[in-house]
Order: sequence, then C-alpha cells, then structure tokens
Amino acid sequence: MKNTVCFLLFILGTSTQITSQKIPLSPKNNPANMSLIKQENSKMSWSMVKDSTEIQIGEIQTKIKKEKDNIYIITTVSMERSTSKWIDSTVVSKLDFKPI
Repeated sequence: MKNTVCFLLFILGTSTQITSQKIPLSPKNNPANMSLIKQENSKMSWSMVKDSTEIQIGEIQTKIKKEKDNIYIITTVSMERSTSKWIDSTVVSKLDFKPI
C-alpha cells in the first residue's frame, strides 16, 4: 500500500513538471505579437432572463487606444438604475506590457 501511494505521488509530480510552462510569462518574457493589437471601440449589453423575459441591466463599452509608447484600455460600465458610470483604465508599455 505504501509503495502504491509513493508511486502515485511520483507520477503526479512528474506529470505536472512535464505539462507545466517552460518559462513563466513576465514583462521581460512576452511572446505577444504587437501587430495584432489595434485601436478599437466595442460595446456590449448585459442582460438577464426572468420568467423567459430578457431584461437589459447594463452596458459595457471598451476602448483600446494605441499611442507612441503606451497602450490605453478604458472600460466604462453603465447600469440601468445607477446614476453614475464605473470607469476602469489600464495603461501599459507598448514594448513589454509593463504596467505604468
């Protein structure tokens, strides 16, 4: 029994090492293709279904803006019964996605 448990732990340990990532992702190790990042605006609706009736509860707007050295991602959330908007912004370096 003890040999079986040790063998199973050995198999589990070696399988996670084989399937794990070789080099962790970081700002220095960034294999992203920068040519695929484009400026764009997108909009989507949040809705819920109650008694087979769809009710819109909010709207999300995302803007991606590329500039000389930085990429700006601005997300705006507008809820139907809220008087204010929620805005989240992210600024990263264009070269290595390092947060600014």
